[in-house]
Amino acid sequence: MNRNNTLFCIGLFAIFTTLGNAKSNIINSQYAKPPILSKYHVNWWRHHGSPEPITGWKYLDSVVKSMIPGLNPLVNQQGKLVLLLNLKVGKKGKLQFLEIFDSNLPDTSLYSELESALLKIPFTPYISSKGKIVKENCLVMMELSANIPSSESMQNDTLIPNKEIINARFLGGEDLFLRYVVDEFVYPNRCQDAGINGYVLIRFMVDRNGYVSRCQILQGSSNCPEFGKEAIRIFYLCPQWIPATHESKNINAYFQVPISLRIN
Repeated sequence: MNRNNTLFCIGLFAIFTTLGNAKSNIINSQYAKPPILSKYHVNWWRHHGSPEPITGWKYLDSVVKSMIPGLNPLVNQQGKLVLLLNLKVGKKGKLQFLEIFDSNLPDTSLYSELESALLKIPFTPYISSKGKIVKENCLVMMELSANIPSSESMQNDTLIPNKEIINARFLGGEDLFLRYVVDEFVYPNRCQDAGINGYVLIRFMVDRNGYVSRCQILQGSSNCPEFGKEAIRIFYLCPQWIPATHESKNINAYFQVPISLRIN
């Protein structure tokens, strides 16, 4: 961002809630719709075109469902995640790497077969905003789940008193986290040209693996919604955190961060 024209202020982030699911091997997802949907959430604003299966997401879902009998019963009513895949898409759209790194599948012997099947599916490469193929490899997070957890289900999660937990923290500390946000935030051109000062209050979760997810704008500038989109973009691209712990076990933790931007 251009710091000559913009004053950037970010408030100290405070713990919002901490989920009492230390024994769970499942991550919550806010993206999926019934009965099952694959969804990536990395670089979806930075690039004009994100990687997609050439055969379509429905085909990819059918491959997963055909290899995992009874997939739907594995998902509970709160929309807990069934499977989280870590994909790396190469320059020509070919999957160069795939790893199943979180799942509640009871039979882990299915992992290698599923990975082999998914690696055969061709993807489209990343396309930049200028219409060119992005040369570097890009990371795609893909989620498979049953439904969208409601705000009530989020509020009904068991809470752990803060004194009993060690909070999640950004690797490098708060100063480095603030520097990351300042360096990565791109002030929306339309808002900058119009002299619009921006403000967003963003809520996000650091899951038990240290990844940022469930970003949500709680408050924001109504005359420039691009602020919220940009805030969500950089938070989803945020480097991995050190997760919160309770009784020596990793747990999910919620944070909220106010971000203010003013045109000088």
